[in-house]
Amino acid sequence: MEHAVAQATSCGQIKFLANIAGIQHINSVEHFPMEQYDVMQRIMLRAPFLLAKLCIPHMKNSASGTGAIGNMASVHTHIYTVNKPVYNITKFGLMALSQSISAEGDGMIRSFTVSSGFVSRYARYLVGGDLLFDGGMVLTY
Repeated sequence: MEHAVAQATSCGQIKFLANIAGIQHINSVEHFPMEQYDVMQRIMLRAPFLLAKLCIPHMKNSASGTGAIGNMASVHTHIYTVNKPVYNITKFGLMALSQSISAEGDGMIRSFTVSSGFVSRYARYLVGGDLLFDGGMVLTY
């Protein structure tokens, strides 16, 4: 990841980061293989944390000192389903990571999550929908 960020800086300023990697393993807490737990934690929570850690200094050192980090969460950030404990944990963790980055970013480095439902063959409902981030404008305007 350090190499990827270094390569990206050779192409210009880093202003945006999108963390979208994810995998799934379905099993109960009781039977969940810890090796799979570790893999999912590394891919879905540690990697986004490390990439943010590596990119934030570049964002701060850019001409405007600003940047944005988007993390692909899931409806599992808001609801929990049976036999997806680690998926649930990591998606909830991405929301916490986004909120932490934003709290520390003082309005200059921002972060957010996108929480969609199915994105595989069941995603037929993705037909021009809108993910609204408006700072509450439509509620108060």
